[in-house]
Amino acid sequence: MFNLKFIIEDPVVLYALIIFIIAFAYQIFHLIFLRKKFARCKTTYSADASYELPPVSVVLCLRDDYSTLKSDIPVLLNQEYPDYEIVIVNFSTNATYAEKIDTWSKQNSKLTVVRINQSDNFNCSKVYPLALGVKSARNDIILLTDSNCRPSSIHWIRSMVSKYSESHTNVAGISNYEKRGSFANKFMRYEMALYNINLFSYLKAAGNYHVDTKNFMFNKKDFLSQKDLPSFFTVSNDGSAILSRLANKVQTGTMINDYAQIQDNRQYSFGAWFATVSSRYSNYKFIKPLPKFVKGLFVTTTFLFVLMAIWFMYYTGFNLLICIFCLLLSLVRIAVWFITTKKSLVDIGQKDLNFDIVLYDFILTFFRPALYVSASIRHNKLWS
Repeated sequence: MFNLKFIIEDPVVLYALIIFIIAFAYQIFHLIFLRKKFARCKTTYSADASYELPPVSVVLCLRDDYSTLKSDIPVLLNQEYPDYEIVIVNFSTNATYAEKIDTWSKQNSKLTVVRINQSDNFNCSKVYPLALGVKSARNDIILLTDSNCRPSSIHWIRSMVSKYSESHTNVAGISNYEKRGSFANKFMRYEMALYNINLFSYLKAAGNYHVDTKNFMFNKKDFLSQKDLPSFFTVSNDGSAILSRLANKVQTGTMINDYAQIQDNRQYSFGAWFATVSSRYSNYKFIKPLPKFVKGLFVTTTFLFVLMAIWFMYYTGFNLLICIFCLLLSLVRIAVWFITTKKSLVDIGQKDLNFDIVLYDFILTFFRPALYVSASIRHNKLWS
């Protein structure tokens, strides 16, 4: 029971043990190092603070989402900000919806509508309407969001602008799914929370990582000056690929607080959620090599750590010392992950995700390969 000579004598067991320990060591290093980076992104904001408030253009692209926009537009129009406009790029297959949105723009001077008609033979990704919206905006500072998203407060624009400066010409904000009571909703919110944590952590640690197009501020000239912009009209699904070029740890500020968050209030079915996350994963190929390598290594070692622990115990006939060793390292990994992740979840307003995140993370570990496979075979580059 306690004879461990077979570990040295059996090269398969020895190599498996080495892989297991390396995966464990990298997991601990990754969690502690990157969570520290994320902690430094936490931003304080005071609505009473005095600073320059330049004019801002909020740009969102709409495709047959009239019902969600109808409930969200009042929050956008009632922002506590002196000079801003809302540019809606509308590609609607419903003439009635299109007319209602046009009526809104006539009734409110803050609204500008850019229409893409079916007769325009629209056959592009979301980057094309995004480019139209940015080009039509009258202000240099662009704040990007989505049609099914609602600001968490009336200080959303002001709080994002507070981080904008000559040195920070981009500002990244948080977006979360709207809270509902179901298990599926909590699982989806946990996955989105991890995405946000990774987005900010990798941005500060390795530079360019990814851009959340639901809550991102950038400079109009920087976006339109990219000479190969038209080449992305049929490549990127949501615009994150072209926008991620602008994001780096020097020029990109971070705004993580309750005022600056965006709530995605769409009611996702599991299939719709899977397609959305898969679409996001499909844009990872545009990430620069270093953050892509770091992210890929963490996902790989997470899967290997779980797989090797199970295989190692099974292959050795559930040797008592081997089982204790594997379980001890697993508990240490879970403890480090839980403590660091729980703190980060509180920072982004997801403190109601408690001990059940252990279950969510375990499920997500085995979900990720399916998401990556789905992302690698996605051929639909059109805006849908």
